Amino acid sequence: MSRRHQMQRAIIRVAISALALTSVQTTMAADAAPTRYVVGVTGMICPTSCTNNVREAIKTLPEVADVSVDFETKTATITTRAAATLTREQVHKALKGSGFGVGTFELQPGS
Repeated sequence: MSRRHQMQRAIIRVAISALALTSVQTTMAADAAPTRYVVGVTGMICPTSCTNNVREAIKTLPEVADVSVDFETKTATITTRAAATLTREQVHKALKGSGFGVGTFELQPGS
């Protein structure tokens, strides 16, 4: 077998390996579902401004895909990006600068 033919075969093997790896990574990412947390927020005293400030503070976290804030129950429901997780400390740091705190921190059932 010529040197050129050996090089072509090596290049083809590398390309096939790269495609297989990309396929596995894509499948793993598709299988990873977002996680949802319900967080009790302390310090909310006003329905409009406070809910907006809490929402914007939590959205600064790179793991967060979506957040909704309910003034009546003083909670924020946070949905992460696929396969991302959050800790109580991360949410606390994000809220602390805006004058809010974290009460309860629970993984929502079914997440």
